[in-house]
Formats: sequence, structure tokens, C-alpha cells
Amino acid sequence: MNDKETIRGLIDVISETISLFHMLHAVTNEIHESVGMTAPLRGVMNSLLKHGPKTVPQLARMRPVSRQHIQQIVNSLLEKSLVEYSDNPDHKRSKLIQLTKRGETLVAGMADREERILRKVPIDLDPKTLRNTVDALRRLHDVFAGGEVREIIVKEH
Repeated sequence: MNDKETIRGLIDVISETISLFHMLHAVTNEIHESVGMTAPLRGVMNSLLKHGPKTVPQLARMRPVSRQHIQQIVNSLLEKSLVEYSDNPDHKRSKLIQLTKRGETLVAGMADREERILRKVPIDLDPKTLRNTVDALRRLHDVFAGGEVREIIVKEH
């Protein structure tokens, strides 16, 4: 059992993470509007860059969002020739989505633009604090992504 102070801290982390997510979503849209990119498009492209070709269902599970939502994003990226389908050796009908050369170039340009902007943002946090924050967020992600949380939720209903 977690004590009251831990639960209060966790609730604060969840609240601030959600608030930051929405702020970063808006900032990302603003940074990349000149190249016709949105936060969701950027997110899928970054996932493909980081993890390699994936199917639409695999991309949806990574988020987690609906397969239909990811399909809409992929369709938009296909229209812009930023991704393409490729054969999936593990499944005849479920094609892999992969970045095109144009997509890879655009992702690199977006990363450069983000880095240029972030260098100018006054952030009063040292690298160690940022690393500890990332570590804590990853650990929380792993806890909430695990099956144990689902079991607890089911039992509470």
C-alpha cells in the first residue's frame, strides 16, 4: 500500500504531466505549422524513426490510441509522401509503415528546428534533474503500462 504523501505526489505528477502534454502539443503545432506538420504527425514519424517500420496496430498500441486514429494520421502522411507501405514478413495483409527519404529529411529538419528553439528557452534545470525526471517518468510509464494496473482497475469496478 502506498502512503497518503506518495499518492498526493503521484496525483500532482499526473496533473502536471497532463498539463505539460497539452502545452507541448500546442507549442509543437506552432513550431512546425510552417511545414504543415502537427504534433500527432510528428509523433508518428518520430516513432517510426526511433523504432523502425511498424504496422498501424503496433503504432496504436505504442501510444495507446485507437487503430482508426493512427490510420487517419498515416493516411495524412501517405498523402504527403512522408511514409510508405512495405511488405510485412510476419503478416500478409497488415503492411508495415516506414518513413520515406522525404519523411526522414523532414524529421531531421524538425529536430533541428526544435533544438534551435530549445537552446533559446530559459530552462532553469540542471542535466541531472532532467535525467532524474526522465527516469521517474519512464518508471511510472512502465508501472501503468503493466497488466497489474488493469487488474486493479477491473477489481475496483
